[in-house]
Amino acid sequence: MKKIFCSVMLLFAVTTMFAQTTGSKVNDTQSTAILDALQKKITSYSSAIIQFKLREEKNDKVLSELSGTLYLKGNKYMLNTKDQQIFCNAKDVWTYLPAQNEVSITTFDSTDSDNLNPLQLVKEYKKSYRSTFIREESQRGVMVQIVDLTPLKASSIGRVRLIIDKNKKQLLKTEILEKDGTTYNYIIEKLMVNQTIDDSKFIFKTSQYPNVDVIDMR
Repeated sequence: MKKIFCSVMLLFAVTTMFAQTTGSKVNDTQSTAILDALQKKITSYSSAIIQFKLREEKNDKVLSELSGTLYLKGNKYMLNTKDQQIFCNAKDVWTYLPAQNEVSITTFDSTDSDNLNPLQLVKEYKKSYRSTFIREESQRGVMVQIVDLTPLKASSIGRVRLIIDKNKKQLLKTEILEKDGTTYNYIIEKLMVNQTIDDSKFIFKTSQYPNVDVIDMR
């Protein structure tokens, strides 16, 4: 769970694939229209603050659950949970572990599948997935559209299911089903867009963490 989450809530950075291509590359027209509309909405955001819950399940049992907040602004991001904080100013990445009072520093790589941007999957889904429209239904009084993404290349992931608010064109939930039966549910509890976020939010300030152990891997 920790690896999935820390690596960008894998939830959406599930683009680490392998060599063998599987399945058709053809997306059905209905799913393409839905995702293109969602994509257009997402790319219009200058920034986003996402309050989320990540739940790991297997065989109808909840194995772990984690809540947090993710701040996004272009390629910059800041992830805040009780177990860790990750800062990225699009140049460097700081991963801070409160329990150890330790921070590791690496160089930012925009092509790395571990970048913490849960909206990136929707922006670039055509590169790595075949999309299929499943159905429309009402969930808690909200009309949603359900679209499945199937990896085009061999992967431990069987499918990614997107739950989308039809009227607001907003992503509500992502379900990542692994082939071993483990499911990761990423629930967006609150989405605030086009907020003013100061760039200092994305920088780890050593002075605010007394006696922090710094591991510089740049």
